Amino acid sequence: MLLFFLVCMSENEQDYQAFANYTMRSQERPRIVIIFAGIFIFLAVIFGALFIIGALYKKPKPAMPTPIITPTATPLPTSSVSAVLKPSLTGSLSSTVGLSVQDKSTNLDRSKLQVSVLNGSGAKGAAKQVSTYLESLGYNIAQVGNAQVFTYRNLTVLVKRSKSAYAPLLKKDLQAASNAANANPVYASVSASVSDDISGEAEVIVGK
Repeated sequence: MLLFFLVCMSENEQDYQAFANYTMRSQERPRIVIIFAGIFIFLAVIFGALFIIGALYKKPKPAMPTPIITPTATPLPTSSVSAVLKPSLTGSLSSTVGLSVQDKSTNLDRSKLQVSVLNGSGAKGAAKQVSTYLESLGYNIAQVGNAQVFTYRNLTVLVKRSKSAYAPLLKKDLQAASNAANANPVYASVSASVSDDISGEAEVIVGK
């Protein structure tokens, strides 16, 4: 009996020790979970606070300035007159008058008029020299050639009726050159008239 009692006591003691160990482990598990949860919450609070502080003190990037485009005006073409016209065997036709493509008194644009220069004297190169002079003023030279006859006197200007406003201006420009001190007397007289018989917008016939 004593042996049986001792065996029973030994088994009961082992069961009690196992139960105690199990109970202690069961009590330790909630504490471990609470500790880990506390650490996680603490880290979350720390990182959240750092994120908020960084967002508050973050400097905004400066805005890029919008480029300002300043338009540039294109100047009107100008033409200065310093041409020396020398028809063969007839003296010289020259001008030192500074003129622009657009006439200030009439606001007419010389480049908008097409001018044919014809040789009506028979002198070699007469029409070419006058056309070079008119081109230097800004006129649009459409043709350089010979007139039907070589019996013209002085300078004759013919302008279509639709371009009649240019007749006085063309005459004035030719007189400015022919009035030069060294100009040949042949070019001292310039006549201008309106005619619809010409093929182009304007004709300048160089006479003797």
